[in-house]
Amino acid sequence: MRTRAKNQCTVEDYKMNLGDTNNHTDEPARGSVLRRKRALSILTTVAALAFCQSAMAVTAVDEGVMTPIGESGFETPDVPAGGFQYLPAGGEWAFADSAGITENGSAFTSCNPVTPQGQQALFIQQTGQAQKTITISSAGAYRVNLQGAQRGCINSPLGQTLRISLAGSRIGNIRPQDGAYRLYHSTAMWLEPGNYQLLISGVSASGDNTAFVDDVQLERLPLWSEASSWLENSVPGPGDEVYIPAGAAIALDNLNAANVIINEGILTAPVNRDFTLDVAEIHVMAGGLLELGREEATFNGQGVITLLGDNPAAESKLIHAMNGGRIEMHGQPRLSWTQLGASAGVGDTSITLKEAVNWRAGDRIVIASSDFDMNHAEEFTIASVSGDRKTLTLNDRLAYNHFGKLQE
Repeated sequence: MRTRAKNQCTVEDYKMNLGDTNNHTDEPARGSVLRRKRALSILTTVAALAFCQSAMAVTAVDEGVMTPIGESGFETPDVPAGGFQYLPAGGEWAFADSAGITENGSAFTSCNPVTPQGQQALFIQQTGQAQKTITISSAGAYRVNLQGAQRGCINSPLGQTLRISLAGSRIGNIRPQDGAYRLYHSTAMWLEPGNYQLLISGVSASGDNTAFVDDVQLERLPLWSEASSWLENSVPGPGDEVYIPAGAAIALDNLNAANVIINEGILTAPVNRDFTLDVAEIHVMAGGLLELGREEATFNGQGVITLLGDNPAAESKLIHAMNGGRIEMHGQPRLSWTQLGASAGVGDTSITLKEAVNWRAGDRIVIASSDFDMNHAEEFTIASVSGDRKTLTLNDRLAYNHFGKLQE
């Protein structure tokens, strides 16, 4: 949904707060994509946001599109009033272990507020599971949204943590804050049209830790590359200033570019899709989140952020968070270094390693010098990896000898 904020700043206020009237247009910029004659420095940009924010960001980025998943509120099968049932049959969800459906006011929920949707909720006790099939009709970046709460009265201080999996891959852990229902999100995953399994499971194997889930939604996030994601109905490009307001989320995909990004919402990327972002500055403001994977749901694509510009000022070419903004970047764990398993000579286009590695084509490596000249270290891009993960084909020929065994 697009909303237009009331402009509370005059043109004179806007110029005064920026401090330099030569670096901007004569009228307050409007829209999520902000274009200027020349880029503002971060100091003047932040000043404009702080003192005259409505002049720079008068429109919110589009909300995502909710994809129907069928029974999202666990209202079937019907549980007797004030009761609960383990492993109920006859609904769209399949249950395993210590999971089921509970009514409001049951022995499970007597210390909790009523459910946000309907009269029933999913309960996940210890390692219980709930699973259903969902259908995707259009490709895109999807995340799971749900209302979650800890069980009141009984849970240990640690409570229950919910593991969210989609298409067989973990896309996030959610630990409800307390007994009140709140909205939680998984990270994003790229899905093509088809049928997929959505799984919600508990990870607390000990004690009587239980969490409740209601109103499960699958949201297709607005993509950076889609014009409909921006008020101006135009995809941002080099030289543009982008503002992501609180409550909005944008997913990076393929090739993305901007001059400055001011993020008070969520800027993310599907954990299983490559992307590039060319930008001079990314500023994650209070309440904002730059999320590229999570510790429990790592980013497994090839993500490249290139910071551009020739401004020598300290505030240029940076990614930073301020006033409570958060930056989360979690890539797939990789072996950081190993040794050659055999010597490699001048002109060779492949090397043999001492052990198997989890590197892949496109990764960049450095082969250290084997002699007394440190300048004989060489950098390559991996062209391919053998089936046993021990032989790497390089994108170029070796210029120097590199020893893989002791020399006598």
